[in-house]
Amino acid sequence: MATYYDVEQHVIDWIEDDSDPAGLRRTINYVLRQLTGQRVFDALREQEVITTDSDGIFTEPALCRKILGVYDNANSPTTTRFAGATGRLHYEGATNLFNRLVPMGVNMARQTTGIGFETTPDTCDTLTQASTSSVDIPAGCVGQRLRVSGISEDYEVLTVTEATQVTIRPSYTPRSPMSGTMSIGKYGLRKYMVEDSGGDAFTGDVLVKYIRHHPKLLNDNDLLLVDIPITLALKTVQRILQFNKYDVDAMRLKSELEETIAAEMGQEVGNRTNTEHRPSMFNTGRVRWKR
Repeated sequence: MATYYDVEQHVIDWIEDDSDPAGLRRTINYVLRQLTGQRVFDALREQEVITTDSDGIFTEPALCRKILGVYDNANSPTTTRFAGATGRLHYEGATNLFNRLVPMGVNMARQTTGIGFETTPDTCDTLTQASTSSVDIPAGCVGQRLRVSGISEDYEVLTVTEATQVTIRPSYTPRSPMSGTMSIGKYGLRKYMVEDSGGDAFTGDVLVKYIRHHPKLLNDNDLLLVDIPITLALKTVQRILQFNKYDVDAMRLKSELEETIAAEMGQEVGNRTNTEHRPSMFNTGRVRWKR
């Protein structure tokens, strides 16, 4: 698997400018989010069993980006195919799926904020409540979303130990501060209501299949979970060019992007066999970041 460093070096080689590493990291992560939202990557597929409330409503998983299907957990699906995202759903060969998955806005339940924590680079999947914290880790928070003040990343609480430690995923990276404050809760996560064929609310366990967010690449050795390093690098270069008003040059990348995306996504692209990934247009001069 490629790492952030691999992608970064491709981009730096092409734009011949390494003067703004923080800006480049933000751009690469922005483009990565775009790309992983355009296709369903197997590496980002997940599923979780969730119990609906008495009104047939459930809150999406903490790291969910897009729901692919909702099933009655008592009848595990094998040959059905999901063909809709929201509103009325249509399935092929389905007898155990809900007729409707109705968006119900977002969860407005108050989250617990201002929890002081500490961790170390060697135990960065565990956050320990700081002894000086005036706010405690809330009970029953397994599966909820955790956010750290000043860090643009979502985490999921996996376990709670003695109400003073939480394990999370993805790991809290060493690049981040080793202490700070965190918030835990479901606030802002989307809610859905499931109904059976008779229009009644379904109460019980549902199996939710979904696509998760790709973890941000915050360290040089962070792995790219989807095997599209050249696509990510080229799309990043294109965005940098557009940001710096090199629109014509950015458009010249279009055909190469199509070939690269097709090659990395396993799609056929005519009879073209060019495997050179360095855009020839970059021989015309350096591309600088705008300040």
